[in-house]
Formats: sequence, C-alpha cells, structure tokens
Amino acid sequence: MSENPIHTNQLIPLQNDNNALTRVNTQLSTTNKILVKVGEQGLREWWEGLSEEWKRIFLINLEFHDEIFYHRLSKQVRFKIWCESLNPKEIYQIAFGKDLAIADNISIDTISKIISVKWLFCAKTQIRYLNVVNKIKDLQGIDIRETNIQDFTPLTEISNLRWLCVDKEIADEIKSIVPNCHINFLK
Repeated sequence: MSENPIHTNQLIPLQNDNNALTRVNTQLSTTNKILVKVGEQGLREWWEGLSEEWKRIFLINLEFHDEIFYHRLSKQVRFKIWCESLNPKEIYQIAFGKDLAIADNISIDTISKIISVKWLFCAKTQIRYLNVVNKIKDLQGIDIRETNIQDFTPLTEISNLRWLCVDKEIADEIKSIVPNCHINFLK
C-alpha cells in the first residue's frame, strides 16, 4: 500500500477518531510555522551580511517607493535624480534635510518590503558588487551610473529586470550580459 500525501482538503477523522484530525492539523500548522521561520532566518542573514553602503541604499530606496516620499520631492529634484544621477544619500538629504540613520534592529517586515522593491537607485555610490540584488525577485530596474561595479553577471539572475541606467562606456558590455533589458545612459 503506497502512502499518499495528506492535503488539507482531504482531512477526515479516521475510524471515528476526532483526535486524529486534530493531530494532523497541528502537524501541518507546525510545519508551516517552521518554513516561515526558515524564510525569516534567511532574510535576516541576508540583511546582516550586507555592507553598510548596501543597507543605506536599500533603506533609502524603500523610502523612494513610498508615495508620500515621492511627492515630497519637487519635480525639479525628480528631474535631477535622472539627469544628474544624484545618489540615494543626496536624494534623502534633499527630501528630509538629514542623513539616514541605520537602526541596529531592522524588522523582518521591513526587510521583506526591501526585497519587494521594483526599482533601485544606486548611482554615484561606493558599491562594487551586485550579488546582493538577486534576492530582489521583483526588481525591474536599477540605476548603476558612476559606480565601481566590475562584475555585472548577477544581473542575469533577475528575471524581471527590464531597465538599466549605466555609464555610456559600459553600455555595450551590459547589453551583451542582459540583452533583454532597455539600457539608458546620459553621457
């Protein structure tokens, strides 16, 4: 007799034993909680492994996705973001008049929101690697103008990537790595 996996819609009391149904439900509930904890632990480890520069970039970009923050920026500043490739720190300073402070204890909810952003502004930052962006599965665009990145292959792991803002000198190299992306450059 082969065992079939139990699905929640197939749960029935066995031989008038209502306790069996309770035990199966408890087991499924416990398994789901364990899987969630493993996912949370993975996110926490990913966050803690980031450099201070990447943490700052991700937190500021999370603010960019907030509609209130976006409207706080004047049209002139929004234009400068694109044309002068302001870095995230400069944009945050313009919008809030202060530097972003990185808290020691970031909630798992905040980390989850970070990995769901669709666009990352990283222009004019000190980042040197892109391997941390592969966790952001919904990422559709990234601005990496005037950075020190040498290896662009992590971009191939982002299936939804559609837009890249890069320096003109590397546009052809980037196009060969991610041929389905629209490449923007201003210089």
